[in-house]
Amino acid sequence: MALDSNLGLQSESLRKEIAQWAVRSERGAFEPDLVVGGRHSETERENTTEQAISQDISIYEEDNNQGSLALEGLLASGAQYNLGYQLLEISNNLTNQFRVGSNWDEEYYSFVGLTMNQPLLRNAGTGVTRARLKIAEAEDRIARENFRGRMMEVVAQTEAAYWDLFLAQEQKRLREESVEIAEKILSDNQERVKAGKMSELEVLQAEAGLALRQTLLRDADQVLREASNRLKTLFSTAYNDAPAFLSVSDAPEVSAISGSPQERFGDAFALHPDYQIQVFQLDQENVRVTYARNQTYPQLDLKGSYGLNGLGDTPGDSMDDLEATDYPAWSVGLELRIPIGGGRRAMAEYKAANLRKEQALLGLKAVEIEILNNLDSAFSRVESTHTKVGSYASVSDFNRRLLENELTRLEAGRSDSRKVLELEEDLSRAREEELKSLVEHRKAWLELELAEGKLLLDRGLELAELETDRP
Repeated sequence: MALDSNLGLQSESLRKEIAQWAVRSERGAFEPDLVVGGRHSETERENTTEQAISQDISIYEEDNNQGSLALEGLLASGAQYNLGYQLLEISNNLTNQFRVGSNWDEEYYSFVGLTMNQPLLRNAGTGVTRARLKIAEAEDRIARENFRGRMMEVVAQTEAAYWDLFLAQEQKRLREESVEIAEKILSDNQERVKAGKMSELEVLQAEAGLALRQTLLRDADQVLREASNRLKTLFSTAYNDAPAFLSVSDAPEVSAISGSPQERFGDAFALHPDYQIQVFQLDQENVRVTYARNQTYPQLDLKGSYGLNGLGDTPGDSMDDLEATDYPAWSVGLELRIPIGGGRRAMAEYKAANLRKEQALLGLKAVEIEILNNLDSAFSRVESTHTKVGSYASVSDFNRRLLENELTRLEAGRSDSRKVLELEEDLSRAREEELKSLVEHRKAWLELELAEGKLLLDRGLELAELETDRP
């Protein structure tokens, strides 16, 4: 119920889903774009003397249409590419200089080719092109571990609240029994006073004992209500949407612990959310260091292109010219870009990235020490509470025998009410301490499972089944 309705857990689940979509987003970095374009242009100008002599006209007129289709994208190596085709319809007043016909003949120029720009130093390689994806993947795992940690908190809080409700419920039952005993003693004393076998002082003592126990019972009612409401809060249920007093059906079990804390350290590092979060944060910083180091390099790019040209009176003729491959065009070259000041910005970011990595290492070590110490403390507490349960059980049994013996003596007229009420109070206190030790023992086991990171695994709630849903 708590896992299904806890609002904080639902919020953490959304964060996990957001992180998954962020990974899918970054995986789209290598998705090519289809680029479609079209353009119309018109030109009319007076030619200069030189232009007029070379073109044999004084005024130049042009009316062009251009269409293009291309695939553009990024490769994992860092190369940017453009594979495209363009067709240009050319119509001007020069075509009649070489062709017989009207003053406005059309020509169709086409080009198909590949252009690439491959970085050789800065921005080269998968360490750069996949950096954002790797960071997003680590963030996805961090969100998952945060969700696991939140689940563990909710489960632990719910079980602890359940055992607190058990304790409050049993305390109320014990105090009801205590009230019943005090009422019986008062009734018996009143009968003996009427028969002249007991003084009225005994009745007054019994009345005082009953009044005290009734007060304690009312306190137990309040504690039970508060324990019920704490559990309702974990269910995200308002106080008036459920019975005023919830009741529990299970009793805490006593379990001895075996082995040593050292034998549990390996599982704790593999399963504890806090440790795994620090590991993934360190992964992120390693990626950032790799990227920042690459940005300190000079920018040296290999640029190249290869294509085919076509020309014809119609688009079909222009395409036929392309297929003939008689008019290729290609180029290759290098371009070097070096910051004059030595790349101070990139170097500063690289040093900052190394410091963040060092910070993440220190955080990982701090969490490791915390887990080791918490695990040792929780292990010791399980052992201690296990012993405590046995000790309080012995005390309760001893006080029970004393009370039974004193009640027998009271029936025979060889004891008094004050002695019996004192022994009954001792028994109630011992039984409550025994119950508290039982609950404390179960909570100690919860702390141990939290310290080990095995709380979900031990209850069949681990998230392994969700791996198939991850991006």
